[in-house]
Amino acid sequence: MSKTIGFKFVWGVTKSIGGTERRMIEACRHLVANGHSVTSIHNCAESNLFIESMERAGARVHYSTNPIKILYFITTIPGEINWHFGSRAGVPLRFIRMLGLVNKVWSAQNGLDRSGNYFEKLIDRKTGRWVDLVIANSNSAAIHAREKYKNRVEVVTAISALGDLWQNTQIPDRNHDHVLTVGIVGNNRPEKNHKFAIEVLSVLKEKIDFELRIFTNSGGEIQADLEKCDLTNQSEVIAGHVLTPEDYQSLDLLLHTSLSESLPMVLLEARSQGCFVLSSPVGDSAIYATHICDSPIANEWVRAIEAIERDRKRNILPDKVKYVSVNNYVDLLISLARK
Repeated sequence: MSKTIGFKFVWGVTKSIGGTERRMIEACRHLVANGHSVTSIHNCAESNLFIESMERAGARVHYSTNPIKILYFITTIPGEINWHFGSRAGVPLRFIRMLGLVNKVWSAQNGLDRSGNYFEKLIDRKTGRWVDLVIANSNSAAIHAREKYKNRVEVVTAISALGDLWQNTQIPDRNHDHVLTVGIVGNNRPEKNHKFAIEVLSVLKEKIDFELRIFTNSGGEIQADLEKCDLTNQSEVIAGHVLTPEDYQSLDLLLHTSLSESLPMVLLEARSQGCFVLSSPVGDSAIYATHICDSPIANEWVRAIEAIERDRKRNILPDKVKYVSVNNYVDLLISLARK
């Protein structure tokens, strides 16, 4: 029998469930089902939806805001692979690696690092020598990681995987008789560029009828932006909700104006459920979106949406697309851990 592997996922402050969190919940479930162990370590004072989801997926969970306790969890809990998500979780782990208190350290490269302050980015680069492997979620993220660490760290691309629920869902037949339903999905962070998306829709409302659904972690600021643009009557803000295939099936178009993501899970999820996807060309988005707009001008995005709406009215719809399965994703992780 093959040797089982212990994984420790080390997180910074995670209060909501975004694409990375959804991916790792699925990976945890499959790792545990295959006899491996997962410990999830969180920098937070109390349990939250993400922690509860990791527990349901089979992880042993520890959390604290006390850095001494976090170090204790990392150094005393068994596990060969110490995988951090985010530089704030990673820098302490890398120093522990420097001291020889843990073995393998993996770093997740899930974006293009356009957010964060200069000091954090500098420390990230300087401590890269204590990273054994960078797991990038796209080819563009892998290229960025190699440039960042000057090719001193091994980088492997593990394309984001969709869980069985997304791959196997039967999509109801779509029709074009209803008003266009536009979706915006993602935590309300500057790099998501939601303000610009709302600006685009404020121009679009003068052109065509549509309904808007926004799935996010916190709706207060977004609600204020909608009010400024007089979009509240045709909008619904859904905060703190873990998205399902049915949520995307309720949308015709995902509007994705991100500034720095390398391969957002929302693009994969939306395409798997037959949605149109209009995205900025950031990272590998152009490979997976149905339509791309490379312009900072709202009217250019509006013209792209009008073209999509003409196709929808003619019943010219995008195909459902299948992507990497979680089984394949987990198989890759296990093979890397055994090297």
